[in-house]
Amino acid sequence: MSEVRQTGNGLTVEELMALLQEQSDKGYESWNVRLRVDKGMPAIGRSHAVAVEGVEAGFDWNKDTIFLKTSEPLGLAGEATERLKKTMMTQSGALYSIGRVLKDDRFSSEEKLAQIAQWVEHVFPPRSSKQRG
Repeated sequence: MSEVRQTGNGLTVEELMALLQEQSDKGYESWNVRLRVDKGMPAIGRSHAVAVEGVEAGFDWNKDTIFLKTSEPLGLAGEATERLKKTMMTQSGALYSIGRVLKDDRFSSEEKLAQIAQWVEHVFPPRSSKQRG
């Protein structure tokens, strides 16, 4: 097995090509290239992985990076992630609005507290006793 670099910067194209050439020289030239992924559960049989389908040169902020295109998106996905994203967007909007209220000199302290309380109740509605559980 090839040595793994621990720099945190990843491989250069030249280094990756050398490692792939090493595998090809061992007779693996027709094997599929996949990226191992952690799905948060053990794999039974084949390791969790996605296929590498291509490469793409970065530009602008990523101008010195080559990206591997995969058959599936990598990262969090699914219904739980969508709920989390929606919650975070709501909370972020509430924080922005609360910040604006706090900076607005047209409101008295009591009016500011009342508006902030409305935002907090909107973002964190009271839970029923069943939910508290």
